Amino acid sequence: MAKETQETKPLRINRIVPNDMRSVFANHFVIRHLSGGFYLYFFEMEPPLILGDEPDEMELDRIDAYCVAKIAVTQETMGSMIAAMAENFAKKQQKEASSNKANDTTEKDRPSASSPKKNAVKGGKHAG
Repeated sequence: MAKETQETKPLRINRIVPNDMRSVFANHFVIRHLSGGFYLYFFEMEPPLILGDEPDEMELDRIDAYCVAKIAVTQETMGSMIAAMAENFAKKQQKEASSNKANDTTEKDRPSASSPKKNAVKGGKHAG
């Protein structure tokens, strides 16, 4: 009796983000690791609303951080996320560095308001 072998065919993932999915802002996070995986907690911290200039109002002993998302992932997924984030972060930094370098070059080539401009018109005649 011959054994049948099954070929595994990779499936494409069709990522669907619903139109009504809400984006949330997170400026603080906590990562907990437990057996079997990680829990990622994302929080939004807002500065307190201080209306007056009284010193009592400016003394804070805490700031509230509201959890806006909690995500559980496996160790394997966490490793993939870290690698993907590091790669994307590096690409963004390179792109920004290139953009800043191009802006610096453009700024150097642009005459300043105090420097004389070539072919500026004085008294109806071209200055040389």
